Order: sequence, then C-alpha cells, then structure tokens
Amino acid sequence: MTTQDIPQRLDSGATAATPFRKSTFLWVDLTRDPSTLFHDLCDLYPGRRISDHERLPMAVEDLSPAFICFEDDYPRGSDMRLLAEASAYYPDVPLVMLTHDHSKETMVWAYRNGATSYMVKPITLHQLVREIRTLLALARNDAPSPPRSPPTRLTSQSERLGAQAPRRTASRTAAALIRVEQGFAEDLRLGHAAMACHMSASHFSRIFKKEHGTSFRCYLLRYRLERACESLAMAEVPVKQTAFAAGFNDCSYFDRVFRRRYGMTPRDYQATHSAPQSDEAPGSLLR
Repeated sequence: MTTQDIPQRLDSGATAATPFRKSTFLWVDLTRDPSTLFHDLCDLYPGRRISDHERLPMAVEDLSPAFICFEDDYPRGSDMRLLAEASAYYPDVPLVMLTHDHSKETMVWAYRNGATSYMVKPITLHQLVREIRTLLALARNDAPSPPRSPPTRLTSQSERLGAQAPRRTASRTAAALIRVEQGFAEDLRLGHAAMACHMSASHFSRIFKKEHGTSFRCYLLRYRLERACESLAMAEVPVKQTAFAAGFNDCSYFDRVFRRRYGMTPRDYQATHSAPQSDEAPGSLLR
C-alpha cells in the first residue's frame, strides 16, 4: 500500500484507490491514552507525532506540515494556549482539534483560537480523512493569485450592500457576510462564520465556496484589504494603524498580502491614492 491510496478498511463510501497528495502532517498528542488514529493516518500521509509543548516550533519548521492535528481528550490550561499559539504563528496551516469534550464552551474557544475543524471522538479514520481532504482543498484554493490593480474608486458601504442584496436574500451564508461586515477587524475565524450560519466548519466551507466562488478565508482577506484601501486613501492615517483597524495583527503579513494582491506596498498605495487633508474631508472619498 502506498501513501497515495486509501486502504480498504475505510468504509462508508471510501474506495480502495482514491488519489491523495503526499502531504506531511504533524500530530500533537496531548492525551493520556492515545488513539490509533495517528498510526492509521500515517498509512496515507507521512507524519510525525510530538507530545512536548516546547518541540512544536521546531517540529513545524523541520516538517513544514500541510496540516496539524491536536488530539486532546479534555483541553485545559496550557494545552489550550498551545493551540492558540500554533494558530498565531502558523495561520496558513489548517488545525484539526480531536477531543472527547463536546461542550459548546470548549468548541467555541477552539474556533476562536484558531481551530479550523473541531471533531468529537470517537471518530473513524474515514471521517478524519474526509475532513482533512476538505481542508487541503480549501488551502489549495487560497493559493496566491496574480496582482490586481488597486481600486481607483472606493465604493461606499451602502453601495456595497446594495450590490450584494439580491444575492444575499437567498444565500444560506448571509449571516456569515453580515458577520464579516460587522466584525472584520476582530479575530474572525471560519468557525465563527460557520456557527453564525448553524453549520459545521466543513459543511459551511463547501456551501460558501459554492455560493460565492471563493473560500471564506479569501473572501475575508479581500474584504479586509478593501477596507484597508479606504483607510490608506487618507494621507494622515499611519499604515500600521490601517493594518490593525482592518483586522491584521501582523504588519509584515499585511504588507505581504497587500503587495501580492495589488502589486504595490500599502505605503506606495497611500502615496499615490491619498488626497491631501487640506483639500477635502476624509469622508468625501467615500461618496
């Protein structure tokens, strides 16, 4: 059996030869009685298991995993902080939480602190693999795109809402769009949007991509960048303040994604698109 085939023991719809990319993974074992899921998953992906908190940064650096699984029966204290730290340092790596804890409070905490998926044990290998495949597909859809020209005219909030209104009326993810508009500057995660729509993270991701033609992560990133452009159009607003106000906690990351999308740095955009404060009021740019 190779790492590119799903074994026969995957029932409930899995086939014996479903193709897989060779994606490495990291398994963070925080349990007292580990399950067999790690060893089963190693039949499909090359992986490494660690149980020491201090080894996480080194393991991620050495392995460059496509995804990370946190197995923790009842996460508490330092274990919870570890998930939050992993998400903060490696925001582009999907994090799967495997636990016996089915409390709503823990699930909400996990999503707010970076978990991409929250799965309550016992689960089958087939269920885990299906979830991972969804996350990897979404990650591929979030790949960098060619630079786009910065907006030459900034639309107002009422214009944006008016253009989206017909589509959102029948949208199953309308609550997520409202959540983005109202809280884009917050630590907004896919799990938050999924809960707003009363869906699981994986189901929400599929529906959102079907309705909007892009992943939730890309939609949120684009929305934040557009709001950043509005702020940068005011010459007196510092770039760092713009980044934080738009929901970016890392200025270097903000600079990188802005340049990737628009082909220029935020500072260059501000220099070429901002109007002098003495010429017109900041609000006039949004008319």
